[in-house]
Amino acid sequence: MIEAYFDNLLAGTPFRGLIIQGGAGYCAYDGVPLDHWMAGMDELVLRVHGSITFQGAGDGLYRPEGWYFWGWDYQHWGDQKVLDPALLDLLPPEFRERMVSANSKGKKWTLPEIQQDLIDAAVELHVLVQEHERAACEVLAVPRLG
Repeated sequence: MIEAYFDNLLAGTPFRGLIIQGGAGYCAYDGVPLDHWMAGMDELVLRVHGSITFQGAGDGLYRPEGWYFWGWDYQHWGDQKVLDPALLDLLPPEFRERMVSANSKGKKWTLPEIQQDLIDAAVELHVLVQEHERAACEVLAVPRLG
């Protein structure tokens, strides 16, 4: 079951931040409206946990429609996974115990930590937008040759 924990427009930016939990842990997304010039940029690099692992338009199921998102997850090696008790109950007891024991050694991410990552990435995106807009203004202000 997918559950949204955070879904907000990020003040002072064109960005929307989203944190959901599904499968084995949290995923965070920063998005722009589909008509924003950054929508569809697939070569974007952000300093986020584990790097960008998703990019694409909202599907209306997990991510809202009308937005283009870049996402990353907190389910890497060394991260504590969210283990579904109902699924664990289906495992043989010895395997269940090993899985729970191995998982308890990982980093347990908190929502405030993930929200801070989300905001940091939005600030990084906002700086990128400002740099591109400034460069575009400089190019447009250059007199034509000939």
